Amino acid sequence: MASYDYGKDKVIARLLRLASKSSMTGPLRVLDVGACDGKWARMIYEAVYKVKEAAFLKDEIGPEVCIDAVEIFKPSASKILELYDNIFVGNIYNYHYGFHQYDIIIFGDVIEHMEVAPAQYVLDYARGNCSADIIVGVPFKYKQGPLYGNPWEKHVQDDLTPELMAERYPFLELMFQAAPDYAYYHMKGGAL
Repeated sequence: MASYDYGKDKVIARLLRLASKSSMTGPLRVLDVGACDGKWARMIYEAVYKVKEAAFLKDEIGPEVCIDAVEIFKPSASKILELYDNIFVGNIYNYHYGFHQYDIIIFGDVIEHMEVAPAQYVLDYARGNCSADIIVGVPFKYKQGPLYGNPWEKHVQDDLTPELMAERYPFLELMFQAAPDYAYYHMKGGAL
C-alpha cells in the first residue's frame, strides 16, 4: 500500500524551505524509509522542479535534493530504481548509515508495520545520525493485513494513538495532524 497523501505537501514545503536556507552547503540529503511506490520521491522532485523553475526566472539557483531509499519488499524496489540515487533492499533495522549521511529521514507509514522495540531502535538510530530532522507519518488505530502479496504490509502497531506515540516515542513531537486518524511527528528540537 502506498503511503497516504494527507499532509505530504506541507511536509515537502518544510523540506524545501530547509533546502533553500543559505546555511545548506550542498544538496538536502533525504532517506525515504519504506519507499514502496516512490511517492515521496516523486512529490519532492516535482516540488523541487517547480521551485527551481521559478528561481530560474529570477536568475537564482533553486534547492538541490538527493534522495536514497530503503525498501524491504524486492518487487516494489525493482519498480522504483530510477527515482532514487541509491536503494537499499532490505529491512531498515539492518541498514546502518553513517553519522550525518542524511539531513532528513522520512518514515512515512513505516513504524506501524514494526514491533515497538525495533521501531524505537530505528527511530533512535535515525535521531542520532541525521543532521536535521526525522519525519514520522502514522495512521491511528488502523488494522491491516498483508496486501498485494507483500507480507510486510501488515500493521503490527495497529493500536497507535497520540497518547501511545508519546509513550512509546517520547523523543518525537507532533508536527501536525493531517487528518483525524493520521499525523506527522518529528524529533523534538528538529529543524522542521
